[in-house]
Amino acid sequence: MKQIFHAGLLLCLLAGALQRAAVAETTTPTPAPSSAASRDLHFRIGVECLCAECAFDTQRTLKKFPGVQKVMLSTKERRLTVVFREGDKPVSALSLALAQTPLGKASALEWPAPGLTALARVPGVASARFDDKKRLVLLTFAAQPDVTLAQLEAATRTAETAAPPTTK
Repeated sequence: MKQIFHAGLLLCLLAGALQRAAVAETTTPTPAPSSAASRDLHFRIGVECLCAECAFDTQRTLKKFPGVQKVMLSTKERRLTVVFREGDKPVSALSLALAQTPLGKASALEWPAPGLTALARVPGVASARFDDKKRLVLLTFAAQPDVTLAQLEAATRTAETAAPPTTK
């Protein structure tokens, strides 16, 4: 009799656990698949004030921006690194949000060279200038139209395939 009781109790516990698991599977939302991977974006900071209050305000603002996963500021290098996953908001909107913060007023997105001319022709890019020392293109954006990372990458690829081979 005791064995039957233990077997029945074990079956009840197992059935309850299976029922809870089935309910959890049907009610737990599954994350939507993302087509874009996270990417480290580097912004050159062009303002003189790098006080703690401005730094915290800028970081706090950017962490609330959709797609931003991490914000790191290097005052020594005058560089802001943002781990960003482009989704509902494009990179140009992130850059414009940064421009509204105390540190971002004179900021520019650093983009690997080559492609200055091609990047400058992307609709929504306000300016593209080359930094000889760092060998980077510095980009600023207009309010409209939106510019995505895919557009910048396509412009860079176009420039790389169109560039003549260099000889040393």
